[in-house]
Amino acid sequence: MVENKEFLKCKSCGFCKVGCPVSKAKDYLESVSPRGKMLLLLGLQRGDLKVTPRLAEKFFTCVLCAHCTQECPSGMQVHEILIDSRKGLKDYVPAAVKLLRDNLAKSDNPFGLPDSLKTQWTEGSRRSKANRTILYTTCSYPYMRYGEALTSVLHSLEKLGLSPNQVSSLVGRAGGLGRSLMNLYSRLAAGTDVYTPALVGATQVLEAIGVESGHLYEEEPCCGYFLYIWGFDEDFSEHANKTYKKLKSLGVERLISMTPSCTEALSDIYPRYVDGYDLKVQHFVETVKEGIEERKIKLKVEEPLEVTFHDPCQLARYLKFSSYIRDILQSIEGLTLVEATPNTGLMTKCCGGGGSYEVIDPDLSIRIAVDRARELVDTGVQTIVTCCPACLMNLRRGIKELGAVAKVVDLAELLSHALTP
Repeated sequence: MVENKEFLKCKSCGFCKVGCPVSKAKDYLESVSPRGKMLLLLGLQRGDLKVTPRLAEKFFTCVLCAHCTQECPSGMQVHEILIDSRKGLKDYVPAAVKLLRDNLAKSDNPFGLPDSLKTQWTEGSRRSKANRTILYTTCSYPYMRYGEALTSVLHSLEKLGLSPNQVSSLVGRAGGLGRSLMNLYSRLAAGTDVYTPALVGATQVLEAIGVESGHLYEEEPCCGYFLYIWGFDEDFSEHANKTYKKLKSLGVERLISMTPSCTEALSDIYPRYVDGYDLKVQHFVETVKEGIEERKIKLKVEEPLEVTFHDPCQLARYLKFSSYIRDILQSIEGLTLVEATPNTGLMTKCCGGGGSYEVIDPDLSIRIAVDRARELVDTGVQTIVTCCPACLMNLRRGIKELGAVAKVVDLAELLSHALTP
């Protein structure tokens, strides 16, 4: 079932269980822990086990935060092994994942929403398409307020007694509602938009550091990352090649990506699937750090401000950019960074929104979010900064569920307010 045989290096030490957010939320049930999954793979390889819907579900019960990889004394890339294992489980994926896949095929975004909603944030500030450097906002930031509304509804359904599988099935059937579903999303999403200020802020910051960037508006393609992590390898390969050709046809040479998962896909995964791949890809924080240093940009908050930073899992453990963010935050005059020690940097804890998990099992996702929100709130500060749309969404949900008084702000928005004349 798995071409990657690295799982055979597992020593069954159990270090991976300690920091696994899913394992903790499931009361350390062995079969959903990283170690348990490695043992299941061993059983499948030996022929002691057969693939069943129940067994497949174990491999889907994961937020792909890579905390297990960080902890593994054998040096295994546990999260990559788990992604690889899903290639043989495509027939068992949750209904919600099937909907995301169908939406991408029909609408070029997993939400299944129209392009007009994706470009709303640009109103009043049209940026040129004819630029070799593009601010790649992805599906996530422009559409995430609709995703936030949807996940809140799904969590409410689970509270009424529906199982994760039943909720996932409802999401799948909702795909047939078309425009009615879009209208419902729009009503539910009213007043929850913290994502537009992040995008507008990003454009202001890039201008301040001298980066001339354009935007592709309706032509901006989805990177298709979720196809990769859910095992749809052939679909992902086809989508990656199509996306690359489209970007090249539009004259794009450099992408500044706002989302960690898209950055990971476009910089590290696409080159494995696309021959001759030559796009330069940076995450926003990488570009900003370079710009601040080169142009000696002065950043200052109007009043003294204490913040804590939530490292998105992919930004910290996949892309290794945690130090960049600290450098940026520490350059802001009047701002004090209070770390959520020891769960910070490479040891950050997941928000519960990794791997599209918030639509697969909303209840488990929110439990992980509450756990992480509590760690951040316990620092004693009331402003939590992050730079990932899924983290923005899930931390907001976690804080609300916790009943805490704290706000979550995107790094791009914070930086835009700290720009000085």
